[in-house]
Amino acid sequence: MRTTIRHLKSLFLGILLFSFVLLPPVALSQSLSLKTTKTSPSIDGKVGKGEYSLSIDIKDGKVFLSKTKNILFAAIKVKTKGWVAMGFNSLRMNNADIVIGYVTNGKGVVKQQKGAGRTHKDSEIPYLLKYGITENKDYTTLEVELRYGKDKKSLYFSDQTLKMIVAYGTKDNIKSYHKFRKPISVKLIK
Repeated sequence: MRTTIRHLKSLFLGILLFSFVLLPPVALSQSLSLKTTKTSPSIDGKVGKGEYSLSIDIKDGKVFLSKTKNILFAAIKVKTKGWVAMGFNSLRMNNADIVIGYVTNGKGVVKQQKGAGRTHKDSEIPYLLKYGITENKDYTTLEVELRYGKDKKSLYFSDQTLKMIVAYGTKDNIKSYHKFRKPISVKLIK
């Protein structure tokens, strides 16, 4: 009996190894791409049906993306009464250009930050053009309009891939630990 259980454990571990190591990454991940459009979402803290070109499911919510020639529009809508955040140019918080916000006493608070290791600090690059944040029922929604390109006032996506990290927490401050985080990679198409 013990030998059979040991063999079953070995078989199970072998299947896991095959699934995560030997199968190509495409089989395990979703391929995402974002085309340039001529229409712009309304940055008001509310995501309307069909307003964005791409929507991505995450735990307890969605991330939305659209872009024009030099403007990236991004939104996160999550079931939380705490903070929500989107970081750009990194799949981790470190070195990410972060927009984080929450609503307290009916007033939205949004900060532009730069990831530094496992924390973040104020950012000096003025890429954030507009934002809207709302808290309705159990959901917090943050929408942003960001300038991207090669100048010093913009975000720059060097390999035409938008690398993001999204996260949310349960408290109304920008320093509390996240409840959830997820890296997202999107191919930018002209």
